[in-house]
Amino acid sequence: MALSRAFLWMAIGSLAGLVALWLVLAFSPVWVSGAERIMIALGIAVAYGVGGSACAAGRQRGKHARLMMSGIIAGGLAATGWMAALIVYDLTDQFPARVLWALLAPSGWLVLMMYLAALSGANVRRRWVVWTMRAAMLVASLLVASTVLFVGLYVEFEQRDVRYGLRREVAELGWKIGGVLGVLTSLSMLIVALAALLPRLEHEGTPESERLRVRLTCPRCGTGQTIRSDGDACARCRLRIKVTPT
Repeated sequence: MALSRAFLWMAIGSLAGLVALWLVLAFSPVWVSGAERIMIALGIAVAYGVGGSACAAGRQRGKHARLMMSGIIAGGLAATGWMAALIVYDLTDQFPARVLWALLAPSGWLVLMMYLAALSGANVRRRWVVWTMRAAMLVASLLVASTVLFVGLYVEFEQRDVRYGLRREVAELGWKIGGVLGVLTSLSMLIVALAALLPRLEHEGTPESERLRVRLTCPRCGTGQTIRSDGDACARCRLRIKVTPT
C-alpha cells in the first residue's frame, strides 16, 4: 500500500471513530470513561493522517521529496508530542508555554508542507505562474510563522499573568495579520489552480483529428497508460508528457 493511502486510511478510520464516539455520547445513556481525551486523541490522528497523506502524495509525485519527508517527520513528532501532553497534563490545566512552543513549531511545518504539496500538484510552466507559486509559498510561510508566534505569545503572556489589555492587543494584531495573510494565501492558491487548468482548456480547442492517443510508459514512475499526443499529464505522478509525431 502506498504511504499516502496508509495515512489517508488512518485519517478516515480516526474520523469514523470520532463520529461513532460522538454518536454514543449524544444518543446513548452509557458514558465512555475519558471520552474527552479520546476525542482529542482521535482529532490529532485525523489531522496527522490528512497532513501525512498530503506530504506522502507530494513525495510520490517526485516534487520536493526531502521537504515532504521533513513534513511527515515533523508531523509525527508533533502528533507524538500532542498525545504525550494529553496524557501528562489534565484538560482543565493550561499547557506550559514552553510545551506549546515546542509543539507549535513542528505542527506549523507540517501545515506548510501540506500547502507546498498542494501547489506542487499543479503542472504549470508559465513564468508568471511559477512566480505566483513562489509568492504563494512566501505568504503561506508568513501565515504559519505569524500563527505560531501570536498563539505562543498569547499563551505565554496569559501564564505570566501579563495585564489583560496587552494580551487582547496581541490577539487582535494576530487576527488582523493572520486574516490578511490567509486571504492572500487562499487567493494565490486559487490563481495557481486556475492557471493549471489553462492547458486543458487549450486542448479542448484542438481538432480531434490532431489529438492522437498514444500508449506509453511514464519515464518517471513507470506507469503504463494512454495519453493525448498534444500534451497530457501522467495519471499517477502528474509528469507533463508531450509526444510530437514525425
